[in-house]
Amino acid sequence: MKVLLISDSHGNNALLRNIIEKVKADFIIHCGDSCTDIKSLPKIDVIVKGNCDFYPFLDEKIIDISNFPFFITHGHLYNVKTSLLRLYKASLKKKVKIICFGHSHIPFLGKKNNMLFLNPGSITKPRKVTTPTYALLNLKYPFVSCDFFSVKQDPYPLKGDFSLE
Repeated sequence: MKVLLISDSHGNNALLRNIIEKVKADFIIHCGDSCTDIKSLPKIDVIVKGNCDFYPFLDEKIIDISNFPFFITHGHLYNVKTSLLRLYKASLKKKVKIICFGHSHIPFLGKKNNMLFLNPGSITKPRKVTTPTYALLNLKYPFVSCDFFSVKQDPYPLKGDFSLE
């Protein structure tokens, strides 16, 4: 199962649509700050509300994809720009394996206590990096591989292979 992970598109639906068309993922997640209404977005399987969103998306979502429980949030309600501690504690309570968030506009990939934390960065306004990014997960239980890409489809030097068993 190929999962496309995007965040912080901030109204650039043309770029969002272009990435979705080129990647051809099985499942698409947007971690918030789409900054547009749902009618003008391309097909996205799960989208959560960011601090800049006005459309009434849910603040967070828990779903199962290929036997992996996902927790999807924008991250502003967990202060992810300062620390991942609140997000980590919430994730423990929710009993999830893959945690997807945005808000900081900084790509991130890390594993703690058999949980994978991912921030795809921003496809429009990167911070602390020069390249707008998104992430692509390949799921085959219990294994997850994650690769990051620039919006020009070039590999970004952040990736990893994990077992979450």
